[in-house]
Amino acid sequence: PGWVDGADELFERLERDIPWRAERRPMYERVVDVPRLVAIYGKYDPLPDPLVASARDALSEHYGAELGEPFRTVGCCLYRDGRDSVA
Repeated sequence: PGWVDGADELFERLERDIPWRAERRPMYERVVDVPRLVAIYGKYDPLPDPLVASARDALSEHYGAELGEPFRTVGCCLYRDGRDSVA
């Protein structure tokens, strides 16, 4: 809590403005719905909000020496309810 000023407003903007998409993937010998919506921003794609760019840059600064390169892409996941999960 509190690590991003205006987090609630940022979330509302991202939820509204990102072109979310549903995906399907192979899992356990069948194809299933991914239980969340996703959006991927490539190296040259404009990011959905200046605060996302600031967060990416801060992560690059923090982890750059360890990783040997900056973060160049951004992946977003929208977990809509308690049924959206990663495992």
